[in-house]
Amino acid sequence: DIAGILVIIPVSYYGGRASQPRIIGTGQFLACVGVLIMGAVPHFATSDRPSVMDDLRAKGTSLTDSAVCNQTENLPEPPHDLRAWVAVFYLGNILVGFGAAPLWANSFDYLDKNLKHESFPLFSAIFTLAGVIGVGVGYLSGGLFLRLPFDDVTKSGEFYTNMTDSEYQIFREDASFIGAWWLGFLIGSAGMLIIAIPLLGFPYEFPESAEIRKQKKLESYGTKKPSEEASKMATDLSYEDFKIGTRYVLTNPICVCLALAGAMQSFYLAVLSSFGPKYLETVFNLTSSSASVTVGTIILPVSIIALLMGGLIPKIFKFSIVQLLCLSSLAATVVFSTSFALFIKCGKADFIKPSDVITYQDISCDVSECQCSPSLYEPSCLDERTNLFSPCYFGCHDYDISNCLCYNSSMNYSLQKGLCDTDQFCESWKFVAVIAAFCVICFAGFFNIPAGEAALDRSCLPEYRSLAFGLDIFILRVLGTIPGPIVAGVVFDSKCILWQRSQSGDSGSCLSYHESVSESFALLILVSSALMMACYCIALYFGYSDQKNGSTVETEIPMSENPTLESNAPK
Repeated sequence: DIAGILVIIPVSYYGGRASQPRIIGTGQFLACVGVLIMGAVPHFATSDRPSVMDDLRAKGTSLTDSAVCNQTENLPEPPHDLRAWVAVFYLGNILVGFGAAPLWANSFDYLDKNLKHESFPLFSAIFTLAGVIGVGVGYLSGGLFLRLPFDDVTKSGEFYTNMTDSEYQIFREDASFIGAWWLGFLIGSAGMLIIAIPLLGFPYEFPESAEIRKQKKLESYGTKKPSEEASKMATDLSYEDFKIGTRYVLTNPICVCLALAGAMQSFYLAVLSSFGPKYLETVFNLTSSSASVTVGTIILPVSIIALLMGGLIPKIFKFSIVQLLCLSSLAATVVFSTSFALFIKCGKADFIKPSDVITYQDISCDVSECQCSPSLYEPSCLDERTNLFSPCYFGCHDYDISNCLCYNSSMNYSLQKGLCDTDQFCESWKFVAVIAAFCVICFAGFFNIPAGEAALDRSCLPEYRSLAFGLDIFILRVLGTIPGPIVAGVVFDSKCILWQRSQSGDSGSCLSYHESVSESFALLILVSSALMMACYCIALYFGYSDQKNGSTVETEIPMSENPTLESNAPK
């Protein structure tokens, strides 16, 4: 994201005056190289180095649960000489950011040049939808690839062929197992290469585009058209023209309000997708995998339906820019109103922190002889109401409670693997209400995207429309997708009450949060959605005022009449 915002404005400006398919295709080649660097280079260059998988294979199939008393095993630390390879991942990510910038900066303007006004929302929705589906397919395929050993994805080696399915399952669940993390990068880079080649062959504009453009009513609200001298300068690639275009876009109140609204929308969607699972874990005591699956199950189908509906409704009813802004304002109001449901709270099971001396129900128990490892987290439920860091911290040799050092025969104890069931701490209607709120918030957010892009498209003059989309994405990332997860991460970290520790004592991920973290999460969604709603309403005010006062600017600039653009266009 950071690499992308460094180039997205000049790329969008140049794209408005050059062959956009060539720019997008070239960017895809660059992104392809970046993905290849992240996946293939580190994997194949270090394939002959020792790994923690070597120790895991040495144990063979005689794997035991290492989170119980007297069976703690030291996890091998990663080789120190490999840690410098993180710089290669940074380099690859930077190239991906540079390469992806033209795709988002120029695609919307290219669609607009070749489509009727009423068709643009649907096709922009399909374009955005492709990105959402791509993320979903990436998560699913990545999860499948991580089930394969990173150094033998076909499992054709003798070690794997002699394993049964159940033995391989135990082998794969060990903390030292490394999946085929690099395989998705390799497939992704190949896909980018295949797509980039035909993109380079796309025409500057399609044969019917000039006729479609003549039939368009180009609406520009909220600002005056640039002077005649500035309009003539718009045919040249120059710094002065860039300044005029930037000033034009940034003094257009509808463009600015839509960009800020999109940023706030991206902010809360990024927080919801990144930390929604953590929120569900904390409030309803779900496992991390269950929470992730729940959020993923909500976001993917809901976003697909929302994007398609958000594109189809403006197309079917042929909405004007004011009607588009009304639709966006209504959806933003729905998000704001629904956000209050996220303040729902549930009770939590008690948690016994790792310690050599455990206190439970006024009984103290010394488990120092178990040599429990604070780096091996295997949550267990004691007596259906208290969570343990691992069975080892209750002196258990297995999941038979009578084999635990802290077991008291006078007490009716029980021990189960996993976190305690949330049913006794929370009414079922609360979970249903929160999941329904997630669905509504997610639906309204994605539903708004096509209408917002269409309104931005209508509010700018064609010679600066590509630049407007570039500035919109710049603001969206700087104020939305980049700070959203960072701010949420800081908030969640500040509420952590138990950190996982490595063998060297370094902090890892947070294992348990204070219950007030749910309120902080809901507040982030509420504030960002309120700002989004305000921005859409202000944009609606300017749009309605201009329509009422008749101060719209109607122009027609057929692309074929621009000599600079015509000379750049492939015949």
